[in-house]
Amino acid sequence: MHPYHNSHRPFLLLILFVLLTLLTALPVSADPAPPVAPLNDNFADALPLVLNTRITVQGDVSLAENEPDEASDIDLLYCEMWHTVWYWFVPTFDGTVLLSTAGSEVFGLPHQSHIRTSLAVYTGTTLSDLTQAACGATNLSGYGELPAFEVSAGTTYFVRVGLDFQDPSSVTLKLRTMVHGGTDWDPTGMLNTGFETPPTDADWQVKNATNGDMQECGTGNAYEGMCAFKLVGGAGEATKLKQKRSWPVDQLLGYVGHRMEFSGYVYSVDPATLKFKIVLKYSDGTPATKRKASIINTAVPLWDFFKVAANF
Repeated sequence: MHPYHNSHRPFLLLILFVLLTLLTALPVSADPAPPVAPLNDNFADALPLVLNTRITVQGDVSLAENEPDEASDIDLLYCEMWHTVWYWFVPTFDGTVLLSTAGSEVFGLPHQSHIRTSLAVYTGTTLSDLTQAACGATNLSGYGELPAFEVSAGTTYFVRVGLDFQDPSSVTLKLRTMVHGGTDWDPTGMLNTGFETPPTDADWQVKNATNGDMQECGTGNAYEGMCAFKLVGGAGEATKLKQKRSWPVDQLLGYVGHRMEFSGYVYSVDPATLKFKIVLKYSDGTPATKRKASIINTAVPLWDFFKVAANF
């Protein structure tokens, strides 16, 4: 029996050696890096903002803190917001610029969606001497937005972006810019944030308008120079509001990550007869990019807010 035992000992040692080798080769797991606040949390660390782009704020926005002047300076308090970050830009032209936080995702405790973002634009040199140029507080869709902010060539503008509530659980904050009428912007593909221009064949198309369906500005939820389209229901109502747009894929509205949405309010209603349908469609011409979102409501309470959106 002794020779038999010796003849198998090298084999057993070989197996043990292989197992030990495998064990020592296993990767060592490391704790994930702790979250950090955005680099542009403070005014002094404002980042340059390139126009005609869409950016996502880097870092954990929920860790961004307001500076003392943001809680005491009248120009900063007027457009109040929390968890702020800063950007700056110097236009080389006189004109108007769109600034929007559309596409942001904000959740509050206990993990409820609160897409309430704000933005403001200032001029000045230091945080304590800033003068507010514009405030884009939360709009009907929950996003801070300035559809047409007037700029002057050579002027330095500081953009503050944040939330209009405290203690979010998670935040994805986005900022989009577009130069109106710029050489690299397609005027026929303007992103509509309201109905500031009258509906025409080249813009929004209205069919079967009855009972006072019309553009309305400066009243109700169309405030501060904004316009909305009023749809008035009635017997046999079949009004259609339609818009078709084409955007070059190398331009802002063709970028991956765009969000398309439509929203409104119900001012008066007979739940037994009200019905509305909203459909959003998008495609760049290939089957893989087709997106469709729709909503059909047959019983909507008074003052109800509705929205349909599609991400692509």
